[in-house]
Amino acid sequence: MSSAPPAPRTRSLEERVRSLSFWLGAAAVAAGVCLHLPMFFGSASMHYLLSGMPIDALMVIGMVLIGAGLVAVVFGLLPTHEERRRRTQQDVSVTALDDTKLSRTHLLLVLTLVVAIAIDTMKPFTFTFILPGVASEYHLSSPGHKVPGALPVALYPFVAIIGTVIGSLLWGYAADRLGRRTAILMAAILFMSTAICGAMPAFELNLVMCFFMGVSAGGLLPVAYALLTETTPARNRGQLVVLVAGIGTGVGFALTGALAGWLIPMFSWRIMWFFGLPTGGLVILMSRYLPESPRFLIENGRAEEARRVMARFGVRLVANDEAAAVPRAAPRTSLLGLSRQRVIAITVALTLYGLAWGVVNFGFLTWLPTDVTRHGQSIAHVSGLITDASLFSLPGCVVVSFLYGRWSSKWTMVLVAALSAIALIGFALAGEGVARNTAAFVALLVCLLIAFWGVISVLSPYSAEVYPTRLRARGAGLAAGASKLGGVIALGMAVSGIAPPALGGAAGLCAGAMGIAAVAIGATGIETRRRRLEDIVAEPVTAAPLAV
Repeated sequence: MSSAPPAPRTRSLEERVRSLSFWLGAAAVAAGVCLHLPMFFGSASMHYLLSGMPIDALMVIGMVLIGAGLVAVVFGLLPTHEERRRRTQQDVSVTALDDTKLSRTHLLLVLTLVVAIAIDTMKPFTFTFILPGVASEYHLSSPGHKVPGALPVALYPFVAIIGTVIGSLLWGYAADRLGRRTAILMAAILFMSTAICGAMPAFELNLVMCFFMGVSAGGLLPVAYALLTETTPARNRGQLVVLVAGIGTGVGFALTGALAGWLIPMFSWRIMWFFGLPTGGLVILMSRYLPESPRFLIENGRAEEARRVMARFGVRLVANDEAAAVPRAAPRTSLLGLSRQRVIAITVALTLYGLAWGVVNFGFLTWLPTDVTRHGQSIAHVSGLITDASLFSLPGCVVVSFLYGRWSSKWTMVLVAALSAIALIGFALAGEGVARNTAAFVALLVCLLIAFWGVISVLSPYSAEVYPTRLRARGAGLAAGASKLGGVIALGMAVSGIAPPALGGAAGLCAGAMGIAAVAIGATGIETRRRRLEDIVAEPVTAAPLAV
């Protein structure tokens, strides 16, 4: 039985009011951020040092506009009375989008989510470049320059990383309750508003804004993966989502480094925070290519909305009696269905996996330059080697994407974690003197970075596949939050003044964490390669392509 795409529907007055509220709110937030720029650029004669300066009238007006704009945005994105009224408990099935081909709609969605993922990854990388300037302006203590009685500069990224942990959980919950699209847009608007961090004169105000920046950015990545997972055909899903993860992360890293090298010498470290305005604004401007998840809509009884969204992908909603006639492989519920115990087991495994990555990223790699420079290597030489080695991470992500989509999702996760552990064991055996042997140092570093970026590239995509629709965003958010929690542990050591272990000890501890993570996924993981999401989690939904 075929069906034509649904006819265009005239929007109600309330829907038009909500839409206007959203766009006016977004404009108010952007204007509020712009009102902080005069104070910043007016300090050019002082080399953009704002410490100790008072907040001027324009900044106060800007903050009021931002607050009012955020309220208007939230009002504009919440479901209308008519949308709530139209919710039904129809006996229908959502198409799994698995019998369609990748279309222009898919590609535009991918492009939009690459931007969102790049934004999510830019902020942690930014700290690498701004901390020397922050420490200098506010007279803070740093590992290379101890200031008796001063606050540690590590407090700055520490507060931000706590924000990302909270944001991953908060926006995951919001996405499962309000919708994937709604959560992404709310997070992007909040992210835009925190660009004023660059104009905050007091260090305490910087910490507050940096925390909210972390909250906003922390939710973009897991929700983006949940949405992409729920709209991509099963045969393309794994490979495409992992590739998007790798590209988004690589773009975020490359863009941050390029902007920092170009602009910080001219405008100081503060300029890096103002890029929250154009990058967050880009997500908002591309929101027309960001549909709501059909699976979320059906889960919440919004069948009519699901029909219209699915028409954009060339698929349709069907009644369960009609769906029964659609040929498909029978799901092996006894093996693939997620019982409560299985959900708990896979959640623990993914938490360990994310935690291990966070400890390596914010611990071992952060300590590495300091450790090897103690043995006569210059920081410039070591940083250059790390930058050169990182170039191999992008082609490595392509290989990981291929293995994830064509070989095995579960065992690719085990493989990259195991390879990370092996590379870390190599560092542990070589010790602090490893940098004196450039060839060995680069070889170990390349192996570690390829496997290490592979770990983070598969973590969120996989976590978005193994949870049912009602828990998917929260599950992905929990895994992403765990990866940031590792940073909280590592940076917490720096804030509290606890000296990190020597290179060999740090590498050994991180290798053990990665090894445990690999074993946990191997023992509890679920194979998701080319399987319908409905088969993986035993959700009774079926698919039928649109007739054309």
